[in-house]
Amino acid sequence: MMIFDTNMVKDESTFEHPHAYSTGFKYVLVNGQLTVDNFKHIGTRKGVILHGAGYVAKNK
Repeated sequence: MMIFDTNMVKDESTFEHPHAYSTGFKYVLVNGQLTVDNFKHIGTRKGVILHGAGYVAKNK
């Protein structure tokens, strides 16, 4: 779940900085846990990686 103002959301990534986070998301919940609070990521990591049908696990 996300709560945001569509006029504030902006993609900050560029070719030079492709991993920059988007801005404008006031609150984000992941698996029921608050992850972004008042525009700041608070360190919560409750998500999981989703792999598609073509995913092949690497041997460790």
